[in-house]
Amino acid sequence: VLLVYRKDVLEVIKGFFSLAIKIFKGELKNGLEKYERLVICLVIATLPLIPAAFLKDYVEALYGMTKVIGALLIFNGTMLFVSDKLAKKQGGEVTEKRAIGIGLIQLVALLPGVSRSGSTITGGLLLGVDRKEAVKFSFLLSIPAIVGANVLSVFDLADNPIASSDILPYALGMIAAALSGIAAIKLLQYITNKNRFGLFTIYCVAVGVVLLIVG
Repeated sequence: VLLVYRKDVLEVIKGFFSLAIKIFKGELKNGLEKYERLVICLVIATLPLIPAAFLKDYVEALYGMTKVIGALLIFNGTMLFVSDKLAKKQGGEVTEKRAIGIGLIQLVALLPGVSRSGSTITGGLLLGVDRKEAVKFSFLLSIPAIVGANVLSVFDLADNPIASSDILPYALGMIAAALSGIAAIKLLQYITNKNRFGLFTIYCVAVGVVLLIVG
């Protein structure tokens, strides 16, 4: 995400500091720049995840239930299909009100089989956000979500340190994850430009049905 959206990430960082300065000097009445407002929207959309951290153990229990994951994959595909059909042809930007809705919808992605990016993009489209803006906001929103999840995992890592013999496999896995992640984001950007979210719908429903049968 940092590599693909590096220009936007840099602007968000600048926007964070310029917003902090405006708050400190009491200059908010002068208005906000685009990326300063985006910082506020990202914070608003992230807030619902804080209480969700306490549900971690309950959610992880679902990851061993194959048929539940299959049903949720079908739900995920249906969600993408509906958002694709109901999305406005000419959407707008992410606003504070829309950010609240996207943040709440992101909670659904805690469930296994439900895509975090899929749910937040769907939320954005249903709330009238432009397709490209919805995709960009979804991935920028993933940064605090992923960082937060890793911070929570640090305590587990402290209790179960990685063996020196496992460092190379982990490093190779990290590189593979980075490359496939970049490819996935690029593919999603391409599909967004072509208005073909239906491809994800077919994939999710097909895999979901298979899991229900063999689960």
